[in-house]
Amino acid sequence: MRFRIAAMVALLAFGLDACRRDSDAERKHDVDSAAYKAGKAAHQLADETQEAAKKAGRKLDEAAKSAKEGWKDTPPKTKDQDKR
Repeated sequence: MRFRIAAMVALLAFGLDACRRDSDAERKHDVDSAAYKAGKAAHQLADETQEAAKKAGRKLDEAAKSAKEGWKDTPPKTKDQDKR
């Protein structure tokens, strides 16, 4: 019984491995397909968006640092100034 199960698993593994292999013509066709081109464009757009987000993050960090420095430079308010 165990031998049959092991044989079936081995045959299934070899069968799935054989199905995965594409010929060179199929690979070239996949590269020329519209889905491949759309995926490549989406990946490029995602990379550009990530770079823009990093740049915006750096600008926000700079603005926060500037605001913090400005906050430190202002003199503290007295109680008389708060009542006005």
